[in-house]
Amino acid sequence: MEQQDSAGMHVVVFHGAGSGTYDLTWEQEQVCLWMENSAPHIAHMNLGLLIELERPTTVEDVQLALQTLIERHEALRSRLLVTEAGRYQQVVCATGSLPIDVHPCTDWGEPQHILQELKSLPFTVFEWPLRIALIIMKGAVTAIAICVSHIASDGWGMKVISRDIKEFLSSTPEQREAISKASPRPLIQPREQAAAERSRTGSSNRRAQKIWSNGMAHFPNDRFPVAVKEPEAPRFPQVTMESRTAARDLETISARYDVSPHAVVIGALSLLLSELSGLPVASFRLFCANRTTKESQNSVGTFFQIVPVTIDVSDLSFRAVVQAAWKASLDVQRVGARDPRLLSQLTESVSAERGVAADLECFINLHGDSEFFSVYGGDSTANKDVDSTRFHIDGGIEVWEPGKFYVDVFRISERLVISFWVDTALFSREQIIGFLKQLELIISRVAVSDEHLTTRKILEDLSVASGIERQDGLTRVDGCWVDLDEIQSLLVDTLSPRAVQVFLKEEDTGRTSLTAYLVTESGTVTPADAHGILLSKIEKRRFVMTPHWYVMCETAPSLPASQDDWTQQKVISQGSGRPGTE
Repeated sequence: MEQQDSAGMHVVVFHGAGSGTYDLTWEQEQVCLWMENSAPHIAHMNLGLLIELERPTTVEDVQLALQTLIERHEALRSRLLVTEAGRYQQVVCATGSLPIDVHPCTDWGEPQHILQELKSLPFTVFEWPLRIALIIMKGAVTAIAICVSHIASDGWGMKVISRDIKEFLSSTPEQREAISKASPRPLIQPREQAAAERSRTGSSNRRAQKIWSNGMAHFPNDRFPVAVKEPEAPRFPQVTMESRTAARDLETISARYDVSPHAVVIGALSLLLSELSGLPVASFRLFCANRTTKESQNSVGTFFQIVPVTIDVSDLSFRAVVQAAWKASLDVQRVGARDPRLLSQLTESVSAERGVAADLECFINLHGDSEFFSVYGGDSTANKDVDSTRFHIDGGIEVWEPGKFYVDVFRISERLVISFWVDTALFSREQIIGFLKQLELIISRVAVSDEHLTTRKILEDLSVASGIERQDGLTRVDGCWVDLDEIQSLLVDTLSPRAVQVFLKEEDTGRTSLTAYLVTESGTVTPADAHGILLSKIEKRRFVMTPHWYVMCETAPSLPASQDDWTQQKVISQGSGRPGTE
């Protein structure tokens, strides 16, 4: 293998088996859809890894390790192709060369800056999906900085990259020869994964859609009923808590309930989210690893998908909440990967039926354990002998989705390492730190004793939402916060009626619904027309939903009027406006 080109730049030349153009996996398709929606602000999706070597080595040895890695994993030698029809495909290349940067360093803080520089720019379709920089100290390679496109890998895959490189560099020359010829472990390549995913039956897809539909059924129009304020900079800081006490308490609770510590974390987060939102059901999108086989666990690639989950926390025992979280996470994990467009279509249909633009910007990402936090730049060895809880703010993202509430659980054993990325247009940095403290207190409170301890009692004891000012004029309707004035304004702006009023209605079942009385200019607008128009204009408004019932009248009483006054008017048509109900 040639080590340098004519200009003196270091390169890795690879000659792998297999090439061609193939479908993307469903998980790769999902990442592409995200990038479409977030463009041009997609650099934050890049994955970063800093491998600190146990013993210094040479540039040539690292090149051989990287050559073996790239030849073994097709995801690292594939490029994205966008067809004329706008369809995504992957092009696997058998041969090629990857440039690598070499950085002589004298300061131990420099490698992190080099890694951040690699991650700072989005990947283009002309690049290989990884960037490499070698860290040189005292004439030898001491660390390797790697940036990978999220289309090519996920967090688990980054651990595979780290393991494979370390394994090669720690092996003998004889072992290296064997390793370079064949993987010591079974693998699945993305093209094989894509083919397997598309072979699943219709009944399997229907089961997945049922689980997804149940998850979407309680997503609100806006999760946090607080007023928007001037955001801080950056708008979405990464606020991290490291707690050894919480890790021990999680172990205690999980053993008591016979569930995983992750299920306890999801239960505690559900309780926190429910209290912050003022809603009895916590809703979020959960990252599912989808690595259920040895082949997938040994492979570089993108396997995860994000699915909707709802957890009822209304005055139950904490054990019941955790068990619900455990069941829900198992259900969505069993579904496996599915076409992300089906989930998008289902989200649209459920939202149309409920008359809301669902707030999807709450995520829980459970990364695993051990070396995982170090993959994202944390120090996995720091603070070993200290029990005190630490909080720190690590940069952040300036441009993201409004209202974002993103949770990364990096580590659970020995210490809980958890990060919140929260929109400071809703909550300040100090409040975000307070949320993490409250999460630790929830876990601590339950670990001491959960006898006769309900979720309501926990929240009363801890005052989780203290200091949070709710926006005035909001009413809870059908699992959502609504402002009747805003809904009426939506009707006026979109339908231009001659008269309109919206009323709350208490159903016999205890459910609250909305009824709109309208007189339109032409008198020919049907409930279905009104519902369709409102849905198309609802997305950018926070506390609105479409009425559950439309009454189109010929004339209007003197406004403002009572609902009884409206019932005296001649009705042209009425109905829910929902498809299939007229």
